[in-house]
Amino acid sequence: MGGSAIGTDFKFGFPSTIARHGDELIKSRPVHANANPIPFGSPVVLYADNGATDGTVVSFGATNVASDFMGIACRKVKQSTGVADENFGKYYDTDICDVLVRGSISVVCPTGNPQPGGAVYIRVLANATDYPDAQVGDIEAVADTVTNNGTTTYNNLLIPNCKWRGTKDSDNVAELVILERTGV
Repeated sequence: MGGSAIGTDFKFGFPSTIARHGDELIKSRPVHANANPIPFGSPVVLYADNGATDGTVVSFGATNVASDFMGIACRKVKQSTGVADENFGKYYDTDICDVLVRGSISVVCPTGNPQPGGAVYIRVLANATDYPDAQVGDIEAVADTVTNNGTTTYNNLLIPNCKWRGTKDSDNVAELVILERTGV
């Protein structure tokens, strides 16, 4: 007697969901007023203006450095606000943003092929030649540097306290592990 199954592989979950329980540490911070929305599953940093912070968070951006990384915006309580972004909701300015600062989370990895224990990078500059679809703030599994006239430009930054737990599924979702809490 023949059998059948729905689908051919198991997915790794929705982006921004906690992948393993028991070791997760989540901190809640308000999103900075007038900040761009922070998508579920994206890296965040403490907002700083001339070196001073007010305790709010914003998305990891082009001017950030690896040591600014605070964690990943997770969907602990917040729900999406519309059908169009049901799987990819956002935290809007002044919302309380849940940030995973230690533990395992499912994230989208559009560039590179994560491997167990592999390095994690966050894109800070576009590279239309090699990675035309890459966006600032993407979490990636491959280093992207360009050398011109002896000067090396880093298009993404290595985040030393993060590792990949395994490969990605057909939707580019992979499990990222934040090894230790940094910052406040």
